[in-house]
Amino acid sequence: SYPFRRLYPIPSSPSRRPPPDRRDRHQIAAKPGTKSPIGARHQTPDPCQAPKSRFVPGTGGRRYGGGMATTQRAVGRPRSFDENEMLDRALDVFWQRGAAATTTRVLEAELGVTQSSLYNAFGSKQALLDRALDRYVDRMEASVVAPLDAPEAGIADLLAFVDAMMTWISKTGGPGCMLLNLLAEHGTADAALVERARVYRDRIRSACRSVLERLDREAAPGRADLIVSAVLGINIAARGGAPASELENMGDALRGQITAWGSPG
Repeated sequence: SYPFRRLYPIPSSPSRRPPPDRRDRHQIAAKPGTKSPIGARHQTPDPCQAPKSRFVPGTGGRRYGGGMATTQRAVGRPRSFDENEMLDRALDVFWQRGAAATTTRVLEAELGVTQSSLYNAFGSKQALLDRALDRYVDRMEASVVAPLDAPEAGIADLLAFVDAMMTWISKTGGPGCMLLNLLAEHGTADAALVERARVYRDRIRSACRSVLERLDREAAPGRADLIVSAVLGINIAARGGAPASELENMGDALRGQITAWGSPG
């Protein structure tokens, strides 16, 4: 009645299956940790023992064992650039171009590193700008303002301050003060930048006032404000593209006024 029985045998129903003692010996479950009757290759795994992991090619370093996948963390590549040197170069780029015009593509081209390397090192373009601005303020403080804090500072030190400021504005980095340039670019929208500019002005005013008080305590506050105003004006003129001769004339006028304060009478 089944002509194709030899080719396609009909599976037996559950009721016609042979009893357990007549099945193949390798199907008989052995006790955990023991070997089956037909040899070690049919050893029954111990359910209390963690399965051994095995490496599967093409899985990105993942190892599988007992149906559970684990991932091996890859060792990160060391940075191929010096972070301090990169900050110096980024400072120059931001100073020359401004924040808005300095895109990540510009940074890639100017610094010679990939965008991913910049983000891995600094986190974001804004974080890189903040660190570059910190470096700018620290350098300006050390080379321009700090000498005025000396107890014996006088008129000669104020004149040296003006000389250093003129060099910093016209010959270093980009035109004008980087901090004031960014403030002019963003206006009052960036509260953190506005606060930086306020601290910058107050620092210059305080340093100049401490020197001027040794000459005339009563007139010192107004004279310190005049110096701050002159410095800001020279910065704005430099950012606006004023020629070097015009900037130098403005610096000479400020030097003349400071010299007059130191003259007797």
